[in-house]
Amino acid sequence: AVMEVESSVEMLSAAEPLLPRGVPVAPRRTRLIVSFVVIAAVACGCAIVALYVFPEPTERGKPGSFFRSLQEQKERAALPEDMRTAINPTVDPCEDFYTYACGTWDSAAKIPDDKASWLRSWDVPAKRIEDEMQKAVEEDNGIIGTYYASCMDTKTINALGNQPLQPWLKMVDNVKDMNSLSSLLAQLGNYNNGAFFGWSVTVDSRHPEKRAFYMG
Repeated sequence: AVMEVESSVEMLSAAEPLLPRGVPVAPRRTRLIVSFVVIAAVACGCAIVALYVFPEPTERGKPGSFFRSLQEQKERAALPEDMRTAINPTVDPCEDFYTYACGTWDSAAKIPDDKASWLRSWDVPAKRIEDEMQKAVEEDNGIIGTYYASCMDTKTINALGNQPLQPWLKMVDNVKDMNSLSSLLAQLGNYNNGAFFGWSVTVDSRHPEKRAFYMG
């Protein structure tokens, strides 16, 4: 065995060098250190790629959660603001999706005093539309704004009392027979105040391409 080792050493010594003559060669210790650093860097790179490509699907705080968290933040940033503020990012959506999607909203939302319930999918958009419509009529200088202002002028309404109703009450008092009753109903109909009947124009139930007059 000793002779074989000595023979191998002699063969290596006699072999042609890999580097041209005159090129300095680093000491063996330095080459080992450099090789170790390169191998460690490659191993770390492979580990990072593996964590990115094969993240843990459900468990947070384990390999892959860092990259998944970055992806979730990017996806949340693309959502509308009202949806982002409703999300509870501390909850894993794979374990409790409802709490993840609505947890923050549930903890902060309150039912208004004048409501029996408060649905985010319906009442919140309805309230926003109502506020926008109110702002529009308040700023309107035409007939719509005039009507709205007259309805909101509670000071004048309270001062007038039932005076605006007196002509109508007088017409009711004058009903003595069928002719006077018909006259009253016609007057009420002119102001869209149906007493015994009402009417409307809407889509024909038998011919949807047409509109029909309905009375009931």
